[in-house]
Amino acid sequence: MTSQREALDYYREMRAGIDAKLAALPSSSFLRAALPKERLDAAFASADRQVEETGGNTSTLVSFPPLVLLCGRRSDTQLAALEDDLQRVVRYSRKSANEVTQFLKVDVPQDREWCGGLFEVAVKARLLRIPGLALELDVLLPNRREADALVYWEGRTFSVECTVITESDEDREAWDRFVASQNSGQAPVMVRPGPFDAENARSPSPYYDTVRVYDKVYDKLAKGLDPRQSQFAPGTPSVLLLSVWSPRAPLDSYSPGVGWALDELFADQPRKRTIAPGESGIDIALTGWIDRKAKELQAGGKLTTAQYAKDLPQIIAAPRGLGGILVFDGYLLTTARVNYNAQRACRLSHREMCVSAHAF
Repeated sequence: MTSQREALDYYREMRAGIDAKLAALPSSSFLRAALPKERLDAAFASADRQVEETGGNTSTLVSFPPLVLLCGRRSDTQLAALEDDLQRVVRYSRKSANEVTQFLKVDVPQDREWCGGLFEVAVKARLLRIPGLALELDVLLPNRREADALVYWEGRTFSVECTVITESDEDREAWDRFVASQNSGQAPVMVRPGPFDAENARSPSPYYDTVRVYDKVYDKLAKGLDPRQSQFAPGTPSVLLLSVWSPRAPLDSYSPGVGWALDELFADQPRKRTIAPGESGIDIALTGWIDRKAKELQAGGKLTTAQYAKDLPQIIAAPRGLGGILVFDGYLLTTARVNYNAQRACRLSHREMCVSAHAF
């Protein structure tokens, strides 16, 4: 068990190491700009308070802003590589430097924004490093949404979008209860599902993983169940890069639920409901998820019954606007799917999908 003095000394050494790593970066560094002395002072003062409150017994569970942890755990070489990625993406993006790097400034509760920003920068930087590849970043579409990238290759234009699935709210609440248990001097093992899960929790469950994938994919294809709000350029072969980033919950890209969602999204004809009305459980049919999502939007005043009825055929057909999906665990590509039922203008050939996968 770590003593309070040992824990405080550990974090002082960590701070000194971060200061040295940041000092080695150029004065124009975005990482340095995102971690000024005042922010580091506040982060480590908070760490000291957390250690003192727990007597040093749970020092490994002290909370830091994501960028502080990254700088503490990565080498000088790795931080220099990230800085190079940031500089490259800012140089070619139509967004301002502040917009591109805003995710670096998020605090502990905002780590979803952190995961999304880091993955997007990694993808864009990788595309920019492919020799001879022409592309545009953050392109404003006619519907006022932005495409992450338009890639021009062999006479065709490809739309590329990034999105990330992180822990659900239930996962975070279970983790917080586990941490609180640790801080109170108990020493339980984190088991899911288990004593830290809420009653009738949906997660962890491959069925819940399925509907979470639907939610992410439809946010890109028809935000708010509006088929006019696609984030892909109209009539282009399109690729979605989906990263599963869940260090505190039992979810990764190999979850059966992820595969079930891709099967259903790319099917010629979606399944009927998988659960009869009134039965408990999670309906993982795409049409069942669409109905539930519509009810949520209607309850919030964001969708009328008449508009939903009018748009339903296009809503169900929205996945036909997607040529394929690359699935990642964090940054690691784990699988790829071609949509054989995509609209002709949005289709990817096997060769194009292989080239897309090889790029990452």
